[in-house]
Amino acid sequence: MPLFPSIPIVESYREVFSNHDVCLTGLRGSSLARMLSDISLDRQVLVVFSEPEHAEDFLSDLTVFGSHNEGILYPAWDTLPTESDQSDTATSQDLLHALRIIDSGKACWIATTVHALLQPAVSLSVLNSRRLSVSIGQVIKPEDLLRRLVSAGFDIAASVDAPFQASRRGGIIDVYPLLSDNPIRIEFFDDEIESLREFDPVTQESTNILSREVVLIEAGRDSFREAFLSDHKESVLSCFGIGTVVILVNPTALSRVAELYFGGFEVRNHPLLTWDKIVTYFDKFHLTLVDDYASEWSEHAPRAGSSPLFFDAGVLGLERFDGGVNIAVRELNRLLSDGFRITLFCHSDSEQQRITDYLRDQVQYQAI
Repeated sequence: MPLFPSIPIVESYREVFSNHDVCLTGLRGSSLARMLSDISLDRQVLVVFSEPEHAEDFLSDLTVFGSHNEGILYPAWDTLPTESDQSDTATSQDLLHALRIIDSGKACWIATTVHALLQPAVSLSVLNSRRLSVSIGQVIKPEDLLRRLVSAGFDIAASVDAPFQASRRGGIIDVYPLLSDNPIRIEFFDDEIESLREFDPVTQESTNILSREVVLIEAGRDSFREAFLSDHKESVLSCFGIGTVVILVNPTALSRVAELYFGGFEVRNHPLLTWDKIVTYFDKFHLTLVDDYASEWSEHAPRAGSSPLFFDAGVLGLERFDGGVNIAVRELNRLLSDGFRITLFCHSDSEQQRITDYLRDQVQYQAI
């Protein structure tokens, strides 16, 4: 018997989710990730949560359950690019990484939040037009390359030790690209690139000779700011192809959080898109609503007039249980005697050991 048994409706859902609107009920906690981890994707699936920690937990759960496909995060900015001159490098890296995968069309799970949908995104056309790569034998003046880096928002430093930094010493330019694990050393012979090497920013020693093309600029800092200041703001939803499936986890909560988030900014020069605008994007996708309380395609659904398929996963959960331990033990024994297989999720190895030791003496069945 597998450690994590499949959720019974997964086969039925797998057959229809890419060409039907679907409403899923009876999913609790990690059970959504458990069900989806059994699906081998041939397309991109965007899963939208109301809070960042829920999106992160979902991706962690996919890893635990051994998903057939990669899961990535499309995050929201904590501080908008228009609110600070300091670049949030980590968020920039995650956004650009996600946008590159979205652009590639690679089949994967993409977890995001309603906040990220409301925030304007850098369009793929802008991203591609501002991309700068270099290769051995390429002819470009060192000063022109440095000028491109500065215009993209790179800081000129004595030495590079963090993304978005560059330095020059004669015929050598060091660059730390945003999506690179290590900085790149570019050596020139006159105006021709003679060599490309990765190097350790601490020891300054070369770690890898590069013969391939190296991308130095994906999008500059100004690209993110411009997206928020544009008169024609677009959500990241505009970057997805028509075959994408969008899963909305608790759509009622999504609309409520969207209203609260949008209302937290001044109306004048508002930096965000409205939830009503976001809903218009859904018309080109097949939707799955995950809602414990839905019995029909309700007024809270983002698209009226659809004839969705309904599936009840029938997952029972004891989440954040605060009652007496003896009550929980009785319930566990009752469910086990009825043939249920129960998975308990623990926050740490030590918690897992404590619970395992306790239940070994309390429940009537073997704990794995």
